[in-house]
Formats: sequence, C-alpha cells, structure tokens
Amino acid sequence: MYRRGLDVIIPKSEVYDACYLRDLEKLKIAIKKSGGVEDAKNFIDPITNKTCLFVASEDACPDCAEVLLKNGADINAVGPRMRSPLMAAASFKRLDLIELLCKNGADVNQQDDEGQSALFFACFASSIPCMRALHKAGANLNLRDVHRNTVLMRAVDYRDGRAIDWLLRKNADPTLLDVNKKSALQHAKDRKFKELVKKLDGSDTVDEDLFDEKEEHLLFLAAQRAEAEREEMEAARELAERQAKMEAEGPWGGHVKQEEVDASWLELTDETTGMPYWFNELTNETVYVRPKCIPEPKEIVPVEVIEFTEEMHYTVGSAKKAIYQSLLQSGEWTDDDLRDFLLPKEHHDKLDNIWEHWEAPPHSEQFIVDQNKYTFTIKFDDDEEESGVEVRMLRSIKQREYGDEEFVVGDRIKAKLDDWEEFYTGTILEITKKDEFNEDKEDEEYEKMLEKKRKKKNKKRKKKKKKKKKKKDSDDDSSNSDDDSSEDDSSDSS
Repeated sequence: MYRRGLDVIIPKSEVYDACYLRDLEKLKIAIKKSGGVEDAKNFIDPITNKTCLFVASEDACPDCAEVLLKNGADINAVGPRMRSPLMAAASFKRLDLIELLCKNGADVNQQDDEGQSALFFACFASSIPCMRALHKAGANLNLRDVHRNTVLMRAVDYRDGRAIDWLLRKNADPTLLDVNKKSALQHAKDRKFKELVKKLDGSDTVDEDLFDEKEEHLLFLAAQRAEAEREEMEAARELAERQAKMEAEGPWGGHVKQEEVDASWLELTDETTGMPYWFNELTNETVYVRPKCIPEPKEIVPVEVIEFTEEMHYTVGSAKKAIYQSLLQSGEWTDDDLRDFLLPKEHHDKLDNIWEHWEAPPHSEQFIVDQNKYTFTIKFDDDEEESGVEVRMLRSIKQREYGDEEFVVGDRIKAKLDDWEEFYTGTILEITKKDEFNEDKEDEEYEKMLEKKRKKKNKKRKKKKKKKKKKKDSDDDSSNSDDDSSEDDSSDSS
C-alpha cells in the first residue's frame, strides 16, 4: 500500500504502524494479511529509515518484538545512523528487550557509524543491569569507537563513578589510549574529576559487585532531590543578592532614575490580536500587563441622551431653538426647562406669529423630474440677465433640506457660465423646458442633411468636370493654332 506525499509516493506498512503504536493485536492481524510477513522482515520506513523491529525496540514493546522475531525479522538490521535494535533497547534501558534480543542471537558487538556498540549506549544511560546483561552475552569491554575511545573513557567523560567501578571490577583495561594518546586516567585528570582519579589509580576501588537495582533507584531519587534542593538554594541566593543590589542602586544600577523609566511607557495595540500592550522607550521592554506606575483608565460615565419624541420640520426646530436661547439669555428660563420646551406640544402657543420669519419663501413650482431638461433665466445683482443657463452652472446660496434639491422661481443662487472665472449671485426669473427629443424628427433632419451634402457633392463634381472639359478644349485650340502657324512658315520658305 502507498500514501501520496508532496511529490513522491511513500510506501506504507500496517506492520510498521502497529509497532509504532505498540498495538500487539493490530500487529498480529497485519502480519496475517498478504505481504505482512515480508514487511516484518524487510520493510524500512523511507522517512525515518527504521525497521519494524527497531521501532518495537525503541518504543519498548517486547511482545511486538517477539512476534516480529518469530516471523523472521532481521535482528541485526540497522536503522538510522547504522544503529541496531539492540542499541535502541540499551539507550532506553530496556533490560527485558536486551535479554530477548541477546537470546535470539543479536550481535552485541555491532557498531554504529561512530563505532559505538550497545554497551556504549547502556553506559550513556548509566544502567548497570543493561551493561551486566550485555557483558554476560559476550560484549567486549575494550571495544573502541572511531576516536579509539573505550567504554571506560566515555564513563569518565560522563562522570559516572558507578559505571567506572563496575568496568574496573570486570577487568576493563584502563591503560588503553585514544587518538590523542590519553588514557582514562588522563581524561579524569584533564577534567579535574578528583574522585574518579582515585578510582582509576587504584586508591579508591570497590572490590565486590554489590549492585542492587532498588538501591540504585533510591540513590537516583536521593541525587535528584539533592540536585533540586541545590537549585532552589542557588535561586534563593541569587534572588537575595538581586534584591539587595536593587535596594542599594535602584532597579537600573543607579544609571537611570525610576521616574524616567515610569514616564517612558507607551500604550500600544497589537495589530493581529487587537489587545493592548505596553512598550518602554527607555529600556526597550515590552509587557502585556499594565505597569503599576500607569494609573487605570477612568471609567467613562455615559451622557444621558434625551430621546426625540416629536417629529417636526427643520424650520420649526430652528424657531424653537431661537426662542429658547432668547428666553435663556433673558433669565426667564433655566437650562432645566430645555426638555419641557423643545419636546411637548403644550408650549407651541409661544411660537405663534414667528413662522414667516424662519420659513423659506413658498415654492410656486415643484419639479419632480431631472432639472437637466430645463434652462434657467437669471437676473444678476448688477441688473444683467442671462438666459439658457443649465442646472450644472448653478449653486444654491442657502442650505437646502434633504429632498429639496430642485431650483424654483425666486430662489437666490450663484451662477458661473463656462467662460466666466467666478460665480455671481442673482435670482431665478424663469425656468424653461428644453425641446424634447423626437426620434422621427431627428431622422428627418438627418436625411435632409445627408441629401444636402449629396447635392453639394454632386454640384462640386459637375463643376469639376466642366472645368476639366473647358481646360481640355483650350488645350486643343492651342495645338491647332500651333499647327496652322507651322504650315504658314513652311509655305513662306518654299
């Protein structure tokens, strides 16, 4: 089976997926299918370069590994970086898998691309039981990697005293040299591991192999707790030192005053999330919590909005506003009377006899059609009249209400003709409707125009022909006269 990748077809195996998921039942079903046994033996994932047995060993599934071995999986097939399933089990300290693989004939001295065997990985994991199982299966304690380092030298590099004790008890050779001509003892001296130097020079060794797995676990927990306590003490000491320094010099080491830092905060808004954040121009510090030096924003009290409960004409509202202002200035009314004056109808009797002053002159005509179809006669303030003015040349002087955009007779306007440089004020005297477009009439006029052009063209053509003929006749007469004169000359000579 295959699954499609970006540009290639990547092979897929249900056996491999079952091992990756550590699902024993799914693995048994996948092996029974066609091609399942072949996948258990030879399938290699093209992305990770891992075999099915390598995945089972790495993911700590002994049951899956056992099923794969029974179905002929290659126990020494290498995965990434030329590492075998036994190396994967050793790096994860899986003693049960190591025993299973060694029992089924795994090569304990197989090396990866750096020359490291499974014993190296057990040493890196600091697992004495795994090292003991591999040694029991025949692992070479003095095997060297590409840099000619032995397991004992790597144990010194990792500062693992228990692994060094075990290797020395099992007669690992401490005199071997690496590519730099250094022994395990020299490695410890270069790194100044005094306790390891004592072990390697023979002054401090443990003769008996008294390893206990429970004891190792308890020691590991004790060391882990001691490390955590040490880190907590170190953090508390650093915090105390920092606070003492801050009290003595200020938060910025005495170079910047705290007042200047507090005054340098800017409130900004994140464009992607819309959330506010604060940036300090002096320290280049960005925080997403309001600094304590910046006061909280004041709560905005909403202003009471008086609902408009009465519909009225614009002129009526203007008149009411003018009367209210005059009453307020005279001192007869106060600001509290605004609600009672502007809205209720019982005060409308105070508005009698003032509408003529505020209302616009009554419109004698109302055009509900497009005024582009009309022309206007304007009398300007200098007593000059201009007719045939189009609506695009006019501007209203007073503010007009929405829906009252049409010009009528008597309106005061400003006009500017095409050849004028500025607008001039005047009054509309007359509005004249343009001639309506008549298609038949236009066709007749067009035919007349064409006929006129045709006649004119024919007249021109006839005139041109006549002129041409006249010129030709004159040329013929001149040629005849030349012939007669030549004959007379010949007769005289004879």
